[in-house]
Amino acid sequence: MPDDEGLIEFVKPSPGDNSPTTLLIVADIDEHVVGHLFAELITPTESDRFQSSSDLSEPRLFIHALSVLREFWRQGIATALVERAEAWARERGATIALCDTWLDSSVSMLFWQQRMGYESRSVRLRKRLTA
Repeated sequence: MPDDEGLIEFVKPSPGDNSPTTLLIVADIDEHVVGHLFAELITPTESDRFQSSSDLSEPRLFIHALSVLREFWRQGIATALVERAEAWARERGATIALCDTWLDSSVSMLFWQQRMGYESRSVRLRKRLTA
């Protein structure tokens, strides 16, 4: 779980947060932040044509972070945030959307796969190198 101290200030957008290739949006209810999404538009580089994943050769949206306060789950907030990010990316020529999520989270996997239509394409493995 993230640290509560300063979290609202961290996720609240400021004028410098958004650029032609980055997007930070928040959902608020009665002027209280209840969710946020941070995404990036990634354009192919010259070397991407040599990669085995064809996704790398296309302009793509990568959703780095999506969160909604638990008491506001199942109200369409996450859906609205993702749909807004996808529209933003389409307007800029993106043809693919990608994200990482927790494999063992039934809530997250159901949201991304069943609600938003994302498909599992890979698994990111992790190993802690410090004791």
